[in-house]
Amino acid sequence: MGKVWGIVGGGFGLYGYLPALRDEENASQILILEKHMPFVNSREDLRECLPQITAVKSRNEIFEFADSLILSVPPLIQEQYIFQPIFKKYQNLLLEKPLSPTPQSSIEMLERGISTSSSLRIGYSFSYSKWGQEIYGNNVLLQSGDFEFLWFFSSHHYINKYKSWKSDHKAGGGALRFYGIQLIAFISLMGDVDVESSILEIDKNGEAFKWFGVLKIKNGARISIKLNSHHPESLFQLKKIGCADNILVDLKNPFELEKINCGRNGDERVPILKKILDSFEEVEDLNQYSSYDKINRLWLEIENVTISRYL
Repeated sequence: MGKVWGIVGGGFGLYGYLPALRDEENASQILILEKHMPFVNSREDLRECLPQITAVKSRNEIFEFADSLILSVPPLIQEQYIFQPIFKKYQNLLLEKPLSPTPQSSIEMLERGISTSSSLRIGYSFSYSKWGQEIYGNNVLLQSGDFEFLWFFSSHHYINKYKSWKSDHKAGGGALRFYGIQLIAFISLMGDVDVESSILEIDKNGEAFKWFGVLKIKNGARISIKLNSHHPESLFQLKKIGCADNILVDLKNPFELEKINCGRNGDERVPILKKILDSFEEVEDLNQYSSYDKINRLWLEIENVTISRYL
């Protein structure tokens, strides 16, 4: 008999994790809130999930009746939920990044997540992407030399001019905590990393929209990171400085290569989410937990040296 999965959260929880669960052999039932059903029925890609969906009236019903759980909510809310008395021990527990607004509280959240599940995963997605697997698999960043990550885009809330926690550094958003954490997680996979510098730029509206960092992998690459979430151009690029054919990754966004697998109307990140779900069965938990701890520790080191510039 398959697992009863619960999804707490709308938005990405529905158009991302719901279709990712659809093809999981062990997901016999998926619990979501009744209030989300109109959205599910409005999308062709999500209507395919209807045979597996059971709609319930309250989040507490999801917490109580699910035996495996996905939280797809802002970090402050994720932190509140996971420490509630009703939060039980789940078979599989999938949390979103960042775990919590700060690296210090994320260290506590990781411990709590491990203790409230038989197996825990976090939505760090870059290592599961096509470009990420190629860079990691070929040990590219274990080469000596200077490399540069460029990640430019206009965030949805910036384009549409509305306030969002995703731009609020204190809430776990912004260029470093919400976006940059994906690069931090990916680079931490390469081994021990030293932090040379970190600068966070904050605009007049209080949005932490730029992050510049320099990290050095021991016995490997020195990596400069330039991330701008208010940029008119869309670019995701990794290049080696000072050599011919130096552009190693050249995309419009980190998930561009996944589009061919996402299906009609599907979110391009769904194939990656499927890989994260598959890792519950395929990856040793202790190795995974060690990687998550390294991410938190590197993030903490970065924040400890970060200089904030107010524009």
